[in-house]
Amino acid sequence: MRLFIAIEIPESVKDALENVSKELQRGVATLVKREAYHITLQFLGDVDDSNLGLVKESISNACRGVSPFEVEIKGLSHFGGHSPRVLFANVAKGSDMVNYIYSNISVELSKNRIDFAKEERYTPHVTIARIKSHKVSDEVHGLETEYSAQSFGSFDVTGVSLKGSVLSSNGPSHSLIYEAKF
Repeated sequence: MRLFIAIEIPESVKDALENVSKELQRGVATLVKREAYHITLQFLGDVDDSNLGLVKESISNACRGVSPFEVEIKGLSHFGGHSPRVLFANVAKGSDMVNYIYSNISVELSKNRIDFAKEERYTPHVTIARIKSHKVSDEVHGLETEYSAQSFGSFDVTGVSLKGSVLSSNGPSHSLIYEAKF
């Protein structure tokens, strides 16, 4: 089963992000579907069903003692340096807590010997588009400048979700497998 761990975002924030993503030229980017917007904490990839219990235990342990906190999604950035590959919205307020949970989850998954994608530097974000062509870097930088101070909304984070992901020709579809509430 293909899995990832994420923080869900509310419909109002999804609406605001979807409106911005539509400003990209058709054909130059693959837009993330609004129902797939989330803050990824860990991508686990294919996990054997026999390890599902250990993954859930890792998430529960990582969230123990965490209280609900506010997150604000604000401004746009990209990964890929001079040739943008991914356009995303920043986690402004609350990024310290998101990083804390990310670190806790990494520790707990390691304790349970669950493989996951290790990142040199984790950046809390919501991916809104995958850029197909380096020729649009000016357009991406223009959007970043235009929306640098734009708040896409704030919300209270009250838990972490384990999501299943199925790839198809229509893009990935996600389903809730487990949720650890704070």
